[in-house]
Amino acid sequence: MGPPPAHRAIIAPVSTRGGRLPQQPGGSEPDSGPPQTPFDAAVFDRRLPGIVAWLRPWAVPISVLVIAAATLYVMRSGAARFSWADFRTFYQAGLDVRSGANPYLGAMSFIHAYTPAGNGTYWTTQVYVYAPFFAYLMVPLTLLPHWGALTTWDLLNVAFVVFAVYAALRAAGLRPSATMVLLLAAASAVTLPVHREWDLGQSDLLVMALICAALWARTAGRAGLAGLLLGAGCAVKPELLLLALVLLWRRDFRFAIAAAVATAILGLAPFLLLGQRAWSDFWTAWGFWANQYLPFLHNESPKGVLARLFTVNPAAHPLTVAPGAVTVLWLVLAVVVLVLTVAVTSTRPLRGDALSLLEVGLAIEAIMLVSPLTERPYFLFLLIPLIGLFCWVREVGVAGLFERRATVAAVLFWLLLAGPAEVAEYVVDTGVTVQSHAAPLFTLLAPAYMWVTVAAFVFQLLVVAHLRGLRLVPAVGATLRGAPALLLAWLGDAGSALGLVRESDSPAA
Repeated sequence: MGPPPAHRAIIAPVSTRGGRLPQQPGGSEPDSGPPQTPFDAAVFDRRLPGIVAWLRPWAVPISVLVIAAATLYVMRSGAARFSWADFRTFYQAGLDVRSGANPYLGAMSFIHAYTPAGNGTYWTTQVYVYAPFFAYLMVPLTLLPHWGALTTWDLLNVAFVVFAVYAALRAAGLRPSATMVLLLAAASAVTLPVHREWDLGQSDLLVMALICAALWARTAGRAGLAGLLLGAGCAVKPELLLLALVLLWRRDFRFAIAAAVATAILGLAPFLLLGQRAWSDFWTAWGFWANQYLPFLHNESPKGVLARLFTVNPAAHPLTVAPGAVTVLWLVLAVVVLVLTVAVTSTRPLRGDALSLLEVGLAIEAIMLVSPLTERPYFLFLLIPLIGLFCWVREVGVAGLFERRATVAAVLFWLLLAGPAEVAEYVVDTGVTVQSHAAPLFTLLAPAYMWVTVAAFVFQLLVVAHLRGLRLVPAVGATLRGAPALLLAWLGDAGSALGLVRESDSPAA
């Protein structure tokens, strides 16, 4: 028996051109994609092919020069940078766990000194709040002096960018040349979220590399390894565990379960070495960071903005004091994002194609919108959907009007990440803490990266819907009407998988 009409409308197979492909016997989706169409830059401007041909021999040296210049610019302050970089807290946490000490004492001191009526600068804190797993990753670096450890971490972050680009391209089914990888890595290196990440010595580039490696391993048919890699990333950034829920919905059961188990083991097992006090302080810190800390000025998640608008906080003057409104509006947003994402994404396991990478990029954007805490460096994860768009346009070309418009939009998003979004934030931020009737308006407008993510999410919805031959509004309506049938179909598939998990092991299952 086939699925109900509403369910069938959501999961009907589509081509990467946007048209539906013929159903294969047994209801499976066809494996062969459309023939590739060469990318013709002359569609935009007749001079572009000549410019590209002239630059092609210089692509690799220019890319290497851009990456090197970006790295050296970050390291320009020398050893003094260690005193203000977030890496200092990671280094100290590595020293703590190496000696068996509690790495959360700094966080406890900060929490006990917290006052809701403080000022915004009070929130510029540097304390360790990650799970101990990441601190243990820092232990080898603690064998080096401060500056040597930070320099090594900077160079590793360069490697993480290049590897993440390569792994994402492989996950999309490409075998990229060195020129392609270095060009995209250089384009990534000039975005300000990546620069901010390097400057602070943060952990997000490592996590992005782990996510892309997991996607590559999955599309290569190694679901167990993929789950371990994704679990390692989630042990550092737990909000990304929501990606495992997306994988469960897509019937990628082995990948999702392996990721959840790996996250639990890597995230919690180290407490057996650190003891009960560290365990208790860890959950206290997480509870604080998930509640009182949310109004932090540079928390650019929608929930952070709502917390600044409707609670007494040290960062902004609220529109009104209504803490309940924060939770209600955040839940409404989460439901809307969930429905939109489910409406356009397929319910099959990941495959090695551009569409799968685009759908993962859509899920990552959704996670960034519903996560309680999304700071500026986190927006480097938008590079994953941008790479997915690159792979798709490279495959189908720009002969169609939709493809040309999508290409222009993708370039505009990259340009926004390269500077204007952060510049706009610094301009508008000055009005947030001023006592005036306009302060709530500044609070709403200040998180430019959040609005870029909202626009990127809507854009990605339209692209994925186009590729799957869907119209967004009817697809949402069909999802809402067919929700019970969709859930029953998933429960049936989950039950079958529990009895014979290896059925979902192949990306083409």
